Amino acid sequence: MVLREHVTADTSLVNRLDRYITEPQRIFETSAEAEQDLQKRFTAMIDAHFPEMSGKSLEESMLGALLTLEAAPNNKHCRRLAVLFHAIKVPQFGQYAQASQDRVDQAPNRDYAYLLELREFLETVVPDTIRESIRRIGNDDLKNSYAAALADLFAEDLRLIDLEIRKYTPEGSSKSSIPSVSAFFAKNSQSAGMLFSAGVCVAGDVPREGLRHPDDTMWSLENYFNLVFRDDDTKRCVGGVLLHYYEEHGKQILSASINPSSSLLYKTDEQRFFEETMRILISFAESNDIDMIVTSTDSGIRTNRTGGLFEQALDAQIRTYNQKFTLPHEEIFSFNPLYYQQAFDVIWLADSPN
Repeated sequence: MVLREHVTADTSLVNRLDRYITEPQRIFETSAEAEQDLQKRFTAMIDAHFPEMSGKSLEESMLGALLTLEAAPNNKHCRRLAVLFHAIKVPQFGQYAQASQDRVDQAPNRDYAYLLELREFLETVVPDTIRESIRRIGNDDLKNSYAAALADLFAEDLRLIDLEIRKYTPEGSSKSSIPSVSAFFAKNSQSAGMLFSAGVCVAGDVPREGLRHPDDTMWSLENYFNLVFRDDDTKRCVGGVLLHYYEEHGKQILSASINPSSSLLYKTDEQRFFEETMRILISFAESNDIDMIVTSTDSGIRTNRTGGLFEQALDAQIRTYNQKFTLPHEEIFSFNPLYYQQAFDVIWLADSPN
């Protein structure tokens, strides 16, 4: 990848964001003093802003801080410290940081590779490490409660990273490979992580502590399940497809909201990845007597991967069939945020020559 003509890389941005990976890596690579110093900062933050957490372990206090930061002054700074704390507490994080650096060092364009690694870290690795912290302290009820607290933590950083990534263009031939990715249909606590890596606003719409009506979540809908994408090298979720099943007029319908992670799409041939996703969905449909696969006409539901070749491939698939399908009444897509779907574009029909 090379910079497009007449653009300049914003090195100050990369240098500013660099601390997200390099600070934890420095703590692992230096001495216990660095971690002790960081823990003093954490303790001071807890004492100053979260006195109600006193008496709990520092790790559980930091988790509580993540979930209640809206009321804290300078909350984004506090939240970043809390995220960093959980990241360095996960033993595998040091290995991740080193592997990330190795991938950057071996890449043809180190600046572009670092942007991809940084994006994946903020979009995928941070949620994974916090889930691991929650699992380790044994508080199963909190496994998904932090979603809302973290929803916008890195939103501006990710936006700026995406602007930088778009400055690059393939050198010579375009991207032609697809990373080794597994895909499987699932609906269990482990596969809930797909929603976070998919970068969708409904990621927190899962059963969690404090819900007034625990059954009022997308995850609790009997007709909901998902197709999970997993990177075979890192073993991490890299997005997936949110699926809803309907029966209407004797027909079986599968609606698909297709959301591979942005980090995955930056590394792959987006057109080919879309085609492979459709192949998997069609195979599932044929094996389960599904009559049609549809996607919502609401652009905010059908995919969050907008503006690129992936969305163009989806648009082309819609044009192939050029057919609408409408349910008799609105059906709940999600509860938090509350979305409905009723009108759809067909993207596959059983027995169609297409």
